[in-house]
Amino acid sequence: MGHKIHPSGLRLGITQEHRSKWFATSKTYPILLQEDFKIRTFIQKKYGAAGISDILIARKADQLELELKTARPGVIVGRQGSGIEELRSGIQKTIGDRTRQVRINVVEVERVDADAFLLA
Repeated sequence: MGHKIHPSGLRLGITQEHRSKWFATSKTYPILLQEDFKIRTFIQKKYGAAGISDILIARKADQLELELKTARPGVIVGRQGSGIEELRSGIQKTIGDRTRQVRINVVEVERVDADAFLLA
């Protein structure tokens, strides 16, 4: 009888990285985990047609850095970057913290057929 494992949990640290990079105490950990979930669901609902394959979240003292790997960055960026500002304000509204600075980096996936997350 085989042991069932999570496919990305097996590869963490070998071929994949964590999707969130931050440290928290035991009191703030559940709050930050819920924020990550809210951010990811907000982005997936709003930009589902953009072909987002991965959302990487990194937190620093008063910053929240997002890296969106997408097949079609023009859908997210919009005309003259107006989509980024709209996304930034939507994320700040979702997490309920206007003081934290949100930095968004949109990365284009070069080979869509080689990205396993877009094929699923």
